[in-house]
Amino acid sequence: MNVALVTGGTRGIGLAISRKLASEGYHLVLGYHSNDQAALSTKDELSGYGVKVETVAGDIGQAETVDNLFRVIETHFASKLTVLTVLSSPNGTFAKKVVRNIQKWKLKWQL
Repeated sequence: MNVALVTGGTRGIGLAISRKLASEGYHLVLGYHSNDQAALSTKDELSGYGVKVETVAGDIGQAETVDNLFRVIETHFASKLTVLTVLSSPNGTFAKKVVRNIQKWKLKWQL
């Protein structure tokens, strides 16, 4: 199973990346800030490729949002992340938190 996490994945360049990944059979976790309508529309569209799509709203500069993204990966995709695409990250905050989460994953799932 191929799973991609795309922050900013429901509009603009992120949506184009999400479409490409879905067309290649990747299941998706899409982070978005606050446009619920765009997220729902994107989820419906990309599900048409026969892939599972989950969306997570929030500010990726906040630890709670980052935790929610990884919780969705763990819950819905058995912790199998294949691709990580970060399109927006205030001051590199998301990247730092991802590194911490990956370190926890390695311990938890013995990757």
